[in-house]
Amino acid sequence: MVGSEGWHVLDLELDNAPKLLIKSHFGETGYRIQLTDLSRIWEEHLPKDEIIQRASESGTSIDPGQDDEQLHMFYGKI
Repeated sequence: MVGSEGWHVLDLELDNAPKLLIKSHFGETGYRIQLTDLSRIWEEHLPKDEIIQRASESGTSIDPGQDDEQLHMFYGKI
């Protein structure tokens, strides 16, 4: 699951929710997720060490710091 994806509609399945577009990039050194309503854009970018720290703080069952296979599995759950 390493690589970039283009913009696509985020289906929230909520009544009266605004249309949002999402774009993501997951790589060996971290990830970047962007979200827009076409008037504003929000972004989160985390390097690998911060992903590992956040996973540890959250008590996830997947340890993205163990190896690349675990990192890719973790990305698949985001």
